[in-house]
Amino acid sequence: MAQKKNLEFKINYNSGYREVEAVPDQIGIVLRCLLENAAKYSFNGKPNDKRKISVRFNNVYLGEKRALEISIQNYGCPISLEEASSRRIFQLGYRGEYSGEGGRQGTGTGLYLVDRITTAHKGRIDVHSKPDGPAENNQAVNTFVLTWPRYFQE
Repeated sequence: MAQKKNLEFKINYNSGYREVEAVPDQIGIVLRCLLENAAKYSFNGKPNDKRKISVRFNNVYLGEKRALEISIQNYGCPISLEEASSRRIFQLGYRGEYSGEGGRQGTGTGLYLVDRITTAHKGRIDVHSKPDGPAENNQAVNTFVLTWPRYFQE
């Protein structure tokens, strides 16, 4: 999908540890859902101007516990403040207000799984969306921030 839409992934690591403890395959499911959504809801790049999906890894604290923060940012359809602040976007079966534009299809399960798995690992998932250009263009910079404890039992 990323190649078809002329998208490019840009990955930045800060120094330090990037390992986390997780139920096998669970963090993989979370990352796959977030990256697939970023590609699916990104607008197409132009032939000589690829759209970037940025992925950043940082070492942070979640309360007093060491954690890994993974931010995934794309340029695509907006997520309303109400959808983000009420966390409705993470409810089972919910599809965002602008998600169907451009013929995009989905079931509303990806972000639900992200939230459930992350919560089960005592982590956090947040989303921020800010307009990118005139409101009538329905374009936004969306950032999903996954904060995952380094150690599950810590």
